[in-house]
Amino acid sequence: GQLMVQNREGVLAPAGLPSGDTAIVKSMLGIRDAGKRLIDLELHGASEEELLTARHDLNKVYDAFVVKNGALRSQRNRALMEFDTASEPFLLSLERLPDEPKEQTKLGLNKPLAPAVRDQIKADIFKQRVVSGSPPRTVSTAFDALLASLNDKGRLDFDHMATMLGRTVEDIQAELATAGAIFRNPVGGWEHAELYLSGNVRQKLMDAEAAFAVNPAYRYNIEMLKAVQPQDLLQSEITPHLGAPWIPADDINAFISAILRIPDVEYFTYNSHVTMWVKQGKIYGSDAVMESEWGTPSAPADTLLDKVLNSKIIEIRNREGTLLPGETAGARAKADEIRHRFEQWLWEDPHRTTRLVNYYNEHINNLRQYVPDGTHLTLAGISPKWAAQMRPLQKDGIWRTIQQRTGGIFHEVGFGKTAVMVVAGRELRRRGVARG
Repeated sequence: GQLMVQNREGVLAPAGLPSGDTAIVKSMLGIRDAGKRLIDLELHGASEEELLTARHDLNKVYDAFVVKNGALRSQRNRALMEFDTASEPFLLSLERLPDEPKEQTKLGLNKPLAPAVRDQIKADIFKQRVVSGSPPRTVSTAFDALLASLNDKGRLDFDHMATMLGRTVEDIQAELATAGAIFRNPVGGWEHAELYLSGNVRQKLMDAEAAFAVNPAYRYNIEMLKAVQPQDLLQSEITPHLGAPWIPADDINAFISAILRIPDVEYFTYNSHVTMWVKQGKIYGSDAVMESEWGTPSAPADTLLDKVLNSKIIEIRNREGTLLPGETAGARAKADEIRHRFEQWLWEDPHRTTRLVNYYNEHINNLRQYVPDGTHLTLAGISPKWAAQMRPLQKDGIWRTIQQRTGGIFHEVGFGKTAVMVVAGRELRRRGVARG
């Protein structure tokens, strides 16, 4: 039949190729289909006999092609691949050539291939399995179904579990909740235990206690959340940095008033939208205090306070923009004195100390680290070599990325960070979460 191609407007139109080129393109599409069919069988757990047959079919159509038309990577064949750019990467991956151009030239890729050259450039797919399939699994309990759902969908899918077990959604939820494998979040829905018992567990505990007032079923949530609460920090374990946004502006302004010996009014406010401390006009104090005790002539105390509060670099320059090392060092030394005095001053008042320590523990020291467990991942579709080398910490990193859609992987060189990124991206695509 006639070879049709899709133009830029998405309309099918005749390719308009000579008959010889049309035959080559159709043959390459046959190789593509045979290769895709083999990979699909590997991915979906076909028998060894089925794989041998499909692998034989791929070798047969490839051998017949190259003995007549040269390698897929020949100049003519690559030019013809432009009529199906979606298939080009896959077709090119079927051949493995030497890195050196001179060695490639020796192979004679642009002419019919001899059997020795043909076998030399064939990729592994012609000889062995290249994709790990989904291993056989037995789903007989609600927990088995939970792990299968997490592996297949990357989330709790109770309809999927119910289909696998032939049970009702409500029955499965009740069994998993009783076992502590899932929790109903009163401000959301059902969550896997590793997610629910992590993050801001103090807020989750308050939510559960409020829900318990009207529904006793949340008693178990409260018990489990209490068991994972971060230990309260003592005042001696908290370092109050000048400019930390958790410290109220009233305390910042009271400190400024105390060290500069000026009235306690609003000198700075915190703008959470731009995460910046904003000075509310000129701060007036005696020259001795502003330019000697807590500042310098070139960097008065109010200037240093603004820079310290906003973590700005402290530099003193002349009118020409040249850095003045001596004056810069003096200004930075005064800034360090301000920081040190603040850390002392903040804890000098017992009532202020109690208030701030309680606030810090409730609003800052409220997180329990999420610890992902990727042991259930089968990672169907990656090469057997990669599958065999995948370490538990890599599976954990992959699972964190699937669950949180982001993650920082800070292992040292050689620990497999690239593999985590590649496989996590592929798993997100397989689950329909990401495209690309």
